[in-house]
Amino acid sequence: MKKESFSINEAAQELNVTKQCIYKKIKTLNELNNHIFIKNNIKYISKEGLELIYKNLNSEQLNDNLNELNN
Repeated sequence: MKKESFSINEAAQELNVTKQCIYKKIKTLNELNNHIFIKNNIKYISKEGLELIYKNLNSEQLNDNLNELNN
């Protein structure tokens, strides 16, 4: 069975980023609001929420690469 939700730590490991990066995305990406829930005092992100973070990280990297090319 495929995983449907990830703790903050699991999400960070999946995306190869820090937990702080995940928390920052939760604060800044409004579209994540419906993909975050707490169970037994642990914050989880749905699979769809993790995909949103992944797409956002990739678009940021692309923008950084384009900016480097233009400078």
